[in-house]
Amino acid sequence: MSNSLGRHIIVEFHDCSESALQNPEGVRDALQKAALDAEMTLLEVSSVKTSSGVSGWAVIAESHLTAHTFVKERHCAIDMFFCRKDCRYDEAMGVLAKYFNPQKISIRILDRGEIVRSLQIQEDGHRPVHAVTSFPPS
Repeated sequence: MSNSLGRHIIVEFHDCSESALQNPEGVRDALQKAALDAEMTLLEVSSVKTSSGVSGWAVIAESHLTAHTFVKERHCAIDMFFCRKDCRYDEAMGVLAKYFNPQKISIRILDRGEIVRSLQIQEDGHRPVHAVTSFPPS
């Protein structure tokens, strides 16, 4: 993360505990504990029932943590973004994995704010095509 402004971690929890996926208070408490255990500055935490499960969010001074659950699919999509370089996302991941009890975990880590831009080009007026190029152009 040395040349970036922040780290964005996208996590897929597969085959999770059904009871955890449908419990708004449990999701909220897990997000709160994840933020605090990762030594982030918690500003607000909340959760709501949705048609697919629960959506929860923790707003932190360093950015955010979110969890969106899909009960029928036994899936939870986690999004963590923080701008402070010393946030302990591994601690946050551990807390959330313990709560949701996934049988499989997929993780993507993106360093954000690097000197790269994404261009969206309309190929046929309907379907977007994405290209990545360096900026400024050399």
